[in-house]
Amino acid sequence: MPKMNAISGVPARLHRLFEAEPVRSVCAVMLAALPLIAAGAWLYTAAWERKTIRQAVIVAEARCEAQKAAILARLDMTFVQYFKRARLLAKDSRVGALLRNPTPPRATDLNHYLQEFTRDLDLQRAYILDAQGQCIASDDYAAPDPLVGQSFADREYFMAARRGEPGFQFAVGRVTGVPGFFFAAPIRGGDTILGVAAVKIHLPALAGRIHLGSNFIATNHGVVVLSANPDDLLRAVPGAAALSLPRQERLTRYARDDFALLPVIPADYPGARLYHVRGEAGPPFVMQLVPLPAYGLLGYFLQEVHGVGAIDAQFFIRLYLAVLGSAFVLVVALSLYAYLARDAYFHRNLLELNEKLKAQALYDPLTGCPNRLRFDAVVHQEMRRQDRSGRPLALAMVDLDYFKQVNDSHGHAMGDRMLAHVAGVLRRNMRDTDTLARIGGEEFAVLMPETDESGAVRLMGRLLEFLQASPLAAGELALAQTASVGVAASSGDKDQTQLQHEADIALYVAKKRGRNRVVAASSIDTRVSPRDFDDGGVCRIA
Repeated sequence: MPKMNAISGVPARLHRLFEAEPVRSVCAVMLAALPLIAAGAWLYTAAWERKTIRQAVIVAEARCEAQKAAILARLDMTFVQYFKRARLLAKDSRVGALLRNPTPPRATDLNHYLQEFTRDLDLQRAYILDAQGQCIASDDYAAPDPLVGQSFADREYFMAARRGEPGFQFAVGRVTGVPGFFFAAPIRGGDTILGVAAVKIHLPALAGRIHLGSNFIATNHGVVVLSANPDDLLRAVPGAAALSLPRQERLTRYARDDFALLPVIPADYPGARLYHVRGEAGPPFVMQLVPLPAYGLLGYFLQEVHGVGAIDAQFFIRLYLAVLGSAFVLVVALSLYAYLARDAYFHRNLLELNEKLKAQALYDPLTGCPNRLRFDAVVHQEMRRQDRSGRPLALAMVDLDYFKQVNDSHGHAMGDRMLAHVAGVLRRNMRDTDTLARIGGEEFAVLMPETDESGAVRLMGRLLEFLQASPLAAGELALAQTASVGVAASSGDKDQTQLQHEADIALYVAKKRGRNRVVAASSIDTRVSPRDFDDGGVCRIA
């Protein structure tokens, strides 16, 4: 075969062409590369757009979460206040006296009192129902068409209070036609329920107390009943169950046959689920839908995603700049001096990156502990020192108990927090001469120089006590974590593989014996494999 040159084939011909006609060669390569440059610039700009929108969405979701918690707290507090007002009215002695002896003078006095009660406690309506659901006293007794004499036996709040429970319902006023929330409490006479005390708050007044902002609350049928914008009230969200209710049920619940829709339109943004609410001209929102089963309501929590309009405006500018930048880089790269300069630059950066990667390869980024590679090197180093000194060396293998339940119940983010927490507890309470490493998912190892097996068992027992006494605080939760430990020691009579094998077998037995304990390798037969132990950690081999 003929001897091949260092540069041959197409690269050699292209190299000779650059030598002979550099300008023509650069132009030809640039024309051929323009479609690739345009495609790459488009992909880069699209990736930038997705990343930037996602970052903006993450910020908006965090704000929405905080806003949601605050609104739900205010809503619960407000509803509790109205339940208390209904109970306050139900416990008034004048109310019970009227129900026991419904005479006109007593009814007149109570009507006057209900007017004062409504005015002083900022209510829209307060009235008393007898045990059959008929109104016998009301603050509107002087109105042309008062509630007195009307029957409310079919109202959900009456039926709940009649059962002795707090009553609650959204409804349209039977007499006034004004929608609102009704709160009711049973009026007791000993063990008997004599009647029901009810109060009403109109929708705008209640929304003003909750401070909803751009958020809104709907019934579980999807009809908006609480909003800072009065135009939203009694409109239905797209796909609302109210739209498919029977006509008579729509009339009974909402006093209307059809509903205007509140626009909630999916917004077309890459990599994010956003919505336009109340018109496509406005900004996009992230939206969280939260059921409130205790009240039969649905919370729609919205947070504007800031900067999306600017991202749209910058897309084609960035695309144009990406194309120009790529073309410029390619032109420069086609020159020999630029190539040599960039080659040197890449070489220096590669060396620096290799140094960083080398450091990162030796430590676990989550816990800050040495990883298995680094730990094996430390064990090897300590065993060589042991060969010279003759002092004992102990190794403990630590495995967190039921750690999968933390991930399954609270998510992997909480699992990562638990791993970092456990590493911190162990590190703070161990000796400075000991080495803690994370060598697996939820598995740690502790190397204890100049420590025999009994001393290592005591040390690890204390560490388990510290760990059990130091639960992870996660909001209102306190997550406790236990661990199983296997301990082995060497006085120069074992190599690294045998020492780790004995500690692993001891750890396996600790988990078999019920977890949250320390097992010493000297107390078991470590010459066998894990499958030779039964479920109680007893070796089957005689």
